[in-house]
Amino acid sequence: MMAACASNTNANDPGSIADAVEAAGARVSDHLEPLIGHRAVEALLARAVYMSKPRFDVLNRVSTAEVNMGNVARDVAFRLRSAGAADAREIAIGVFGNFVWLLTRFIGEDLGLRLLREACPDLNEDLQ
Repeated sequence: MMAACASNTNANDPGSIADAVEAAGARVSDHLEPLIGHRAVEALLARAVYMSKPRFDVLNRVSTAEVNMGNVARDVAFRLRSAGAADAREIAIGVFGNFVWLLTRFIGEDLGLRLLREACPDLNEDLQ
């Protein structure tokens, strides 16, 4: 899903997956920040990672505390690079799924999904 927002992703390479997550995250963040603000986007991501921790042990090394919120995206990408490809894909999808769920609860499903589609047009099929 996140790879759909970034081109040239090798789904069998954790580094490529991490790069795709970083690129997609930047696009989504740039698109959402004018509406909800930088800190709100960071808080949603931090919460999405926190919610994913019970399922993915590697995320326990990512601090989601308020003082570290600016580093969550970087830390997730770093952890994806050290995971196997299948695990990196599953973690990226899990975190992004939680992010989408939180965003749509925060600003509403119609607006949240519309903004995600605008930020990443290739997601249209995945967000139906």
